Amino acid sequence: MKNLLILLIGCMVAWLGSCTFGDMKIDVPKDGIVGTWTLEAVLANDTWGSPLTWRAETGKEIRFSADSLYFEKLDGSFRVMGTYSLHKKGYVEIGPVAPQTWPSYQLELTIDSLHRLTLRKQQFEGRVADRYTRESY
Repeated sequence: MKNLLILLIGCMVAWLGSCTFGDMKIDVPKDGIVGTWTLEAVLANDTWGSPLTWRAETGKEIRFSADSLYFEKLDGSFRVMGTYSLHKKGYVEIGPVAPQTWPSYQLELTIDSLHRLTLRKQQFEGRVADRYTRESY
């Protein structure tokens, strides 16, 4: 019985030691998303409770720089909208640039086999996700 208890405690210590607590930043280089991205489609629904569908939409451009700045194209030119950081759990966190103090927000990030970037919000109605194609690095 004593050996079983020691074995059980040993297994719990090993299991806890293998877990990660909190978020750790992605080990891959940031150039995985660095560049200018053009909106290709949005995942949205038209009415409350209706199914989500992808539909073509254009006109929006975003940019991730190598120095962790996030830009959006407004009125024909890019403007810094915040900073960004990548996290292992598959999301990008957008935060403020000083002296701004708005809270940061997280978007689920995926890049598919066609190298399209999808940024998904943490909501289930309305415009849920945006899919982009990379225009330049």
